[in-house]
Amino acid sequence: MEPDGLVGSTFVGRFRIDKVLGKGGMAIVYAAFDQKRSSPVALKVLKKELTRDAMVVRRFQREAKAASHLRHPNVVEVLDWGVEGEEAFIAMELAQGTDLLKALARQRPMKQVRVVLVLAQVCSALSAAHAKGIVHRDLKPENILLVPDPLEPGGERAKVLDFGIAKILD
Repeated sequence: MEPDGLVGSTFVGRFRIDKVLGKGGMAIVYAAFDQKRSSPVALKVLKKELTRDAMVVRRFQREAKAASHLRHPNVVEVLDWGVEGEEAFIAMELAQGTDLLKALARQRPMKQVRVVLVLAQVCSALSAAHAKGIVHRDLKPENILLVPDPLEPGGERAKVLDFGIAKILD
């Protein structure tokens, strides 16, 4: 089935797919509703043609495993992951915001105080990952999401996502 063809369907008997949020080289990310948890999620689904490659599936599972061990306010939380037949997925918190690349395109140069706040939060997220032996290895503006901060009205929070090529250290 074509990736966009999942919209409107139920994935692995559990996730109602609402819309496409983004497409990458390995996966499609959807806004979905997790019927098991009764909550909205971002659902990253490995492209079907890639599920036939055991190494790619292991890499995808490594991302899920690495990210699922991180609980930090500046990391997008992994809620669940799995492989069912030819379907591999990662269910994550549905964080609504703008990636840093788009934010920079809209406001360049970015105000210095905002840059410092965003970078401090990204560094905090990476520090937490490193403390767990996880190295991101693909940090770029597209993998930093700026979302409203629930603790500071009018503020924003940076969230690091996509641990797709993360390295887990022993």
